[in-house]
Amino acid sequence: MKKNTLILIALFAVLGAAAFYLLKNKNTKSTLQVAADQDFAVPAKDVYKVFLADKRNRKVTVERQGDKWIVNGKYNAKKDVIGNCLQAIEGVKLKYITAASTHKAAIEDLAAHGIKVEVYGKNDVKLKTYYVGNNDNEGSGTFYIMENAETPHVMNIPFFYGELQPRFPLAEDDWRDRTIFEAEIEDIQSASVEYPSPKTASFKIENDGGTMRVLPFYTGVPQKQNQRKGKAENFLYGFKSIVAEAIENNNRQRDSFIRLEPFTVISLKTKKGEEMAIRLYPLYGKDADGNTVRGVKAERYFAYSNKGDFYLVQDGVFRTLFWDYKTFFE
Repeated sequence: MKKNTLILIALFAVLGAAAFYLLKNKNTKSTLQVAADQDFAVPAKDVYKVFLADKRNRKVTVERQGDKWIVNGKYNAKKDVIGNCLQAIEGVKLKYITAASTHKAAIEDLAAHGIKVEVYGKNDVKLKTYYVGNNDNEGSGTFYIMENAETPHVMNIPFFYGELQPRFPLAEDDWRDRTIFEAEIEDIQSASVEYPSPKTASFKIENDGGTMRVLPFYTGVPQKQNQRKGKAENFLYGFKSIVAEAIENNNRQRDSFIRLEPFTVISLKTKKGEEMAIRLYPLYGKDADGNTVRGVKAERYFAYSNKGDFYLVQDGVFRTLFWDYKTFFE
């Protein structure tokens, strides 16, 4: 009897140890999984591509190429937009763990309105996949959930009060760089400003072996002599950075405007053979009856490029290029 009792005690001891080991490992795994489900941050230096999508089938991919970020393989990305996105990817922190009672509603909202975020490193290695939803009731944190996780979390960027979802825009135009002209003088082969009226004000500048020659744009307009030194270079400096206020490709007035005669057409050709031309249509103010008032200077223009884009631009930005042919001469 004594021997059997000792055997039972030994057996319970072994089973107890085994149970303790399994429970310990289960808890350790659970803790590790919880930590992983809360770890949304990726250092910006490790991010090489970001893919975004939602239930409305809107998709955007931004990818690092050298020192630039490219949108959907076609356009340069705006520096401030990619900067805000990378800051959210790198700086997001856990604000608080959500109560179990809120999980169902939060998950349903994430499923309906969330943005899927896939973060990739070098060689197209996927680093994270998660969903970014709306803000919590306080407005100081945003619901996130890791792919295949069961628990949503409220995240934020420390010292930033606001929504994080807008840092992951899904419209291609919201990501695009709005630069129209960007060229150094030494890279310019030719440029022109064409005014339908008066034609005598129109001109073109050609790089003739390092000398910038200013010529009439239209045939039949007399060529002036005594070109003022440095004037052509002063004009060409204006192409260093010309940026639109907005991209308006979806504007309902687009087709109506591009059928009109433009106020001016400005063109640029680089030594690499790249060409950019822009047609400008003034937006005049309206009187109390809604009639267009043409007697005052337009503050903005619609601009249509030879690449098919439709922009909204400011007079204060483009006025640096509104020169007259005679201005270049004594």
